[in-house]
Formats: sequence, C-alpha cells, structure tokens
Amino acid sequence: MSHILIMCAPDDLPKDTVIAYNKLVAIRKQIVDNKLSFDTAAYRMSEDPSAKTNYGLLGYFTAFQMIYAFENMAYNTPVGTISGTFRTEFGYHILKVNERRLNPGELKVAHIMVRFNNEGEVAAAKEKIDAIYKKLQGGEKFEDLVKSYSEDYSTKGNNGEMNWFKSTGQLPQDFKEAAFSLKKNGDYSMPVKTEFGWHIIKRIDQKPVAPLSKQKETLKYKVSRDDRSQISSKVVLERLKKDNRFIKNPKKLAKFTWQKKNFTFKQKRV
Repeated sequence: MSHILIMCAPDDLPKDTVIAYNKLVAIRKQIVDNKLSFDTAAYRMSEDPSAKTNYGLLGYFTAFQMIYAFENMAYNTPVGTISGTFRTEFGYHILKVNERRLNPGELKVAHIMVRFNNEGEVAAAKEKIDAIYKKLQGGEKFEDLVKSYSEDYSTKGNNGEMNWFKSTGQLPQDFKEAAFSLKKNGDYSMPVKTEFGWHIIKRIDQKPVAPLSKQKETLKYKVSRDDRSQISSKVVLERLKKDNRFIKNPKKLAKFTWQKKNFTFKQKRV
C-alpha cells in the first residue's frame, strides 16, 4: 500500500484545516486525471518524511498495525484504486491499495551478509557475495560459509539464524520478499540487495497464522485498547440522542464552553 499525507494537527484552526484538505484534494485530482503518478506525487508533495525515500510505499500491513481510521479506509479501498480524502490525528491522507495477499504467517531464516557503507562499495560487496554463492552451489555448507564470511556479527555466532519475523515487520522489503518466496525449509536465495548490504537467505522454518481460537483473547484485548472500541459507545449514544429527541443548541454550547474555559483559567491562577 502507498499513501500521501498533508499534515494537520487535531487542534488546528478551521481555516488551516480547510487549506490542508483542499491541498490534498488537488493532489488527488492530478493523480486521478493521470497528470501525475501516485509515487511521484508522494515524493514531491507528501509531508510524510519517509516519502522522500520510499515514494509513499508502506508495504504490507495487517490489522492493528495502523490507527483504525487508516486501516479501515485501506480495507475498504479496492485494489488498484485511490481512496477518498480522510483524516486522522496526523492530518489528511489518501492511499492506494497496490495488492492484497493472505497473511503468510511467520518465518525463521539464516543469512550470510556482506556489508557496504556507500554506493562506491556496492560493486565490491556484490563480487564477494557472488563468490560465496558459488561456493554454496558447489556444495560447501551454509553454516561454514556464515562463520567464514558473514558480516552480520549479531547472528554469525548462531549459524546466521535470525529471530522469527512477519511479512509486515521492520526488515527491509526486499529481504522479506526474498525470504517468503522460498518454498521449503533448507532452500536458499540468490544474493539479495538491501540498504544494509548483500544477503544470501536460507529458510529454516515457517509457521502459519494461529487459528482464531488461540488468538481470541489477544484480539479482544487489542480491540479494547483501539479506537474501534469507541464504535459501540457511539452507536449507543446516537440511539439515546434519537430516543430522547436531542437537539443541539450552538449558542448555549458556546456559552457553556466559554464559561468552562474561563472557570478553569481562574482556578489555575488562584
């Protein structure tokens, strides 16, 4: 999924809110009218700092990883289309759903890594990882090559094994894509480039998403701490307002709000 953000704080003045909203509406129109691609618009105009490096691409995510308003819009936007403009606590957003797929669960891999610190070192690092890959294809053991050549010193002493991770985790997207594409335990990838270096990835094990019966209590807890927990309260409130013929009186509300603020101010000064 990709997204564009125009920042707007919850307590911004209405005029500033309108400016932010209209700015994003105009950006969306350019994209819909095919005058600008989504990734170019994200790079040039999104106020999410990460857009300067990822062109607005957020990768895959699943439930409870984003704030509810964002997640809800993403799940209700068809693949390949652009959402309407919507607001969160961070500002106004539009998003594009690039693809959907089933959650592949969790994966455990080992890797051999050759680092590079800048673009000038990429080619030399590639030559080194290619030589290691050739040794692997020639029958040398993965674990022995880890000990001799891997430059990930946090995993080198454990045969290159990493902690379990999900496809929506914080690892580089290229690394995750290569790892989850391995079909069976023991398979290893061709050299893969990430922002940290070159990798050869070996699949150790994979476990599927746990059944609902085992996740039920965890999910209930997450819902209770999430914005979606307010939905039922809002429904009840709206029903009570309707049953009791509630009518909003703006003048009295404004007077009450002023009195409340004035009282609080005086209390603090005493």
